[in-house]
Amino acid sequence: GTGLGVGGGGRVGCVGPVRGTLRPVPGCRRSVAELRWEMKVAVRISALSTRAILQNLLDRFKALGLRPVVATELEFYIVKTRANATDAPEPPDRLPDAQNYDLEALSRYQAILTDIQDASVAQGLATDTLTAEFGPGQFEINFHHSDDVRGAADTALLFRRLENMISRDIFFVTG
Repeated sequence: GTGLGVGGGGRVGCVGPVRGTLRPVPGCRRSVAELRWEMKVAVRISALSTRAILQNLLDRFKALGLRPVVATELEFYIVKTRANATDAPEPPDRLPDAQNYDLEALSRYQAILTDIQDASVAQGLATDTLTAEFGPGQFEINFHHSDDVRGAADTALLFRRLENMISRDIFFVTG
């Protein structure tokens, strides 16, 4: 219905790199870099691109004389390594059923939480606070407020990729 898929064997779109997004991936054993891509149709960025939709929204704010300031707050879980991919995720042992702002939970998993913060800093993500949340194994990381809304969106995207960069017996998954 959008005309952006492959229909009848014809190619209707392509992807191209987003300028300025090539960067090394911290924590990889080999030299690895990442690059964000954007879907294009007839050499123009697709109207369905999330980056284009966000930019259109920002342009509307600018036309009203407004400049939004945002901050992302992302929740994630620390879970045990699963023997099989089909096994349900389980929180690590010795966590309470409700751990809201529990300093002991932060202390118990300080090593992996520090790795998460260090990997965030290595990617240039402006971290603010990391706290224990309500559910067992649930934590939250906050990023600094910014008037660079597209940069804040990129920060959220990059943080979600961190789970692939940290290798431990327990690991974390983002929502």
